[in-house]
Amino acid sequence: MRLLRFSLIVQICMILLSPVGLKAQFYSAGQDPASIKWSQINTPFFQIIFPSECEGDAQYLANVLEQVYDEVNKDLNAPKKMVSVILHNQSVLSNGISAWAPKRIDLSITPPQDNYAMNWLDQLAIHELRHVIQIERINVGITKLLGVLMGEMAVGGAAGTFLPQWYFEGDATDIETRMGGIQGRGKVPEFEMRMKAQLLGDGIDAYEKATHGSIKDYVPSEYHLGYLLTSEMRARAGIHFWERAIDESGKQPYAITPFSNSIRKTVGWSKQQMYEEVMEKYRFQWKKEIREKEVMKDEFITKHSEYYTNYRQLTEFEDGKVLAFKRSYDDIKRIISVDLKGNEEIIYTPGPGLDRSLSYGNAKICWAEYQIDVRWDHRDYSVIKIYDIKSKKLTNLTKKSRYFAPEISE
Repeated sequence: MRLLRFSLIVQICMILLSPVGLKAQFYSAGQDPASIKWSQINTPFFQIIFPSECEGDAQYLANVLEQVYDEVNKDLNAPKKMVSVILHNQSVLSNGISAWAPKRIDLSITPPQDNYAMNWLDQLAIHELRHVIQIERINVGITKLLGVLMGEMAVGGAAGTFLPQWYFEGDATDIETRMGGIQGRGKVPEFEMRMKAQLLGDGIDAYEKATHGSIKDYVPSEYHLGYLLTSEMRARAGIHFWERAIDESGKQPYAITPFSNSIRKTVGWSKQQMYEEVMEKYRFQWKKEIREKEVMKDEFITKHSEYYTNYRQLTEFEDGKVLAFKRSYDDIKRIISVDLKGNEEIIYTPGPGLDRSLSYGNAKICWAEYQIDVRWDHRDYSVIKIYDIKSKKLTNLTKKSRYFAPEISE
């Protein structure tokens, strides 16, 4: 059977290597404004490429990345190789991307509005460097051979095919939490509450639903689920547990489920059984915590909905009502008012994103709204908007700005 699988892999490689399939490899995350003047800093293992006005952030990141490389890599033991890191400072979206073909890290360095005590650049550096190390770790055996024959795209494809997304993001969140001390994301109550609400409310979802999501019910993301799974199994089975799982996936990609096979060899569970075991552990632990604490009684003013619905940025409104951003799986985002009996009224339908701010005063609603740039992918804005509920007039208070969390005076 294994010989048959290996033969199949060889045939696929021959097809991919034929002249018809020879095309340039490139993954683009978008373009920066042409007016940016770029500079770079080179260290033993990093090439930092940055807009010239960001030299302070670039110097800081260059030092951090060199200092943390060994610690971030300690339990995976991937070969240390040169990595290009590109900084983007024209976007209001806070994020990082580790891309393969060509291998690099893209960092949007604007800190998020819902950030916590950990320095944003530190978190970005540790989290995205861990992704690079994860993929370098799988570049062994047959996967490495395919990389030689087909380029970086083969290695990135193997990682995306054989390693589940919850592992990628959960493991990176775990390392940033461990290295962040008391500041790490996994220790923040807001981060934990999604899994806690899920397990104590609806119970343990089927593995397929937990890992692939739902278009009807809320399912915590791969970050929240993956953090519990990766941190718990590292504590139970040793710090090199995940290294062995990745190593086997790289050396034996012809196996049907190499990642799951490695987990079974080590602890005797499939990845589905591992998921159920870890979720039951946390469900029992959190139930015990609730029994030992005095829990305040809640009053619900919103009604049960057939689809998952989220209310954010609750703000006092007129006549005892509450304003909120409402999101649901069967409707677009709205600004609504809701009274104590749960009756809702749509006040306004805003544009996309940035629902971290909502303010009300003197019959006016104020918020920050995301706005794209029509030309450049890596340039966008956060503009302040005011809506007068009496005149039904919308005012754009700013244009091409980067303002956050406005609060209107009463």
